[in-house]
Amino acid sequence: MRQNRGIYVKAYDKKLPVKFIIYDDKSEPAESAKFYERLVTVDKVHLLLGPFSSHITKAAVTVADKYKIPMVMAEANDATIFEQRYKYSVNQVDLADTESHGYLELLQAEGKVKSIAFVAEDTLHSTGALRGGVKKARELGLKVVAEEIAPPDTKDFTAVLLKLKQADPDVVYVEAFPQFEIPFMKQAYELGLKPREFFNGAHRGCGPQGPGTARRGLNGRSILGTGAAVSRGGGVCCGAQRCRD
Repeated sequence: MRQNRGIYVKAYDKKLPVKFIIYDDKSEPAESAKFYERLVTVDKVHLLLGPFSSHITKAAVTVADKYKIPMVMAEANDATIFEQRYKYSVNQVDLADTESHGYLELLQAEGKVKSIAFVAEDTLHSTGALRGGVKKARELGLKVVAEEIAPPDTKDFTAVLLKLKQADPDVVYVEAFPQFEIPFMKQAYELGLKPREFFNGAHRGCGPQGPGTARRGLNGRSILGTGAAVSRGGGVCCGAQRCRD
């Protein structure tokens, strides 16, 4: 945008400069709402860009409606947000409930998987994805053998993992943010949970810090930025398609 010296606006027949104002909400819903109030009342912005994640956006989006300032929700897609019928916000990603559908349809088409277990952290997006995934899996004829929801700050997953070992699913689908997902996967390997495949719904494992390093039988949906590459060495893929090592 800097290189283009602004955004062309047809009504003025010229490019207008755009100023970005950014605050760090520390991933806290209350902090986020406070800063959005400041953006409107102090900074006098004309457009709001939403924060990351559904549970934070749910707090911030109320500010847009309160002051009638449009907000583009950048990364928020839990269905409960849209039940409120906010008038000044728009979304640009599919609902969390549908995120697993492509992968589950792929499993059905392959015909090798008969059972699946779902694990999610207790946040808006993750529970929505679990809810939609369980429903879709059953519609496709897959047997759902477990639905486990744990607090986002869980450190010890032993109880959940023992239940999964007992259920013995072909696939374990994990929907969570990295601070939950990475220790869960680490402990799963340590305790010998060995499904046909793990699937991480919010995979960030394309680097050495993530669970995908040098692991087979682990797939996931990754969010990639411009110029990013997918690591195939760990069997990580993006979207509803298989990676080939």
